[in-house]
Amino acid sequence: MTSGQTRFPVAPSKFKFSQAGKCGLWMNTELLPNLAKNADDICWMRSLNTEAINHEPAICAMQTGNQITGRPCLGSWASYGLGSANDNLPSFVVLIATPTNRDQEQAISSRLWSSGYLPGEHAGVSFRSKGDPILFINNPPGVPRTCASRPLTASTSSTASTTKPWATPKRIRALSSTRWPSACRPACQN
Repeated sequence: MTSGQTRFPVAPSKFKFSQAGKCGLWMNTELLPNLAKNADDICWMRSLNTEAINHEPAICAMQTGNQITGRPCLGSWASYGLGSANDNLPSFVVLIATPTNRDQEQAISSRLWSSGYLPGEHAGVSFRSKGDPILFINNPPGVPRTCASRPLTASTSSTASTTKPWATPKRIRALSSTRWPSACRPACQN
């Protein structure tokens, strides 16, 4: 691909496409047979298009709606606008597969599930395919739980008596219910 290129030849798919479900959605039934069985139960977004011809800006546009990085992804907007079913769990998670062919690995960056300019609590949490699914949840080998929690306990007990927290539950509820979600409404109403 070069600048000023006037023709963009498209190669046909090597895989079979057919209509699935009562809705008759055209999809790859060869590679995704189980997904095809549930075609009527899935929400499909078929409105995305971009002028990007390279993978990186096209993937960024698919996740964030813009070819340029720094915007919140779809999961972040859903978390911001709808909230979370459980405050003790992440709003959404990202499953990262380990590629079998390291020579042709595509770098899928965390910016594709970032919260952009929204608060960080709306960013996706990545699950890893090897080792601990989420980093820093478990203690390192050889470190007992009591040792790992001691610095945190000491730090919170020493600052609790000297400072007054700004983010009280009342203030957080007031912010969550008024100004912040109103910024999401215009984007979600169309």
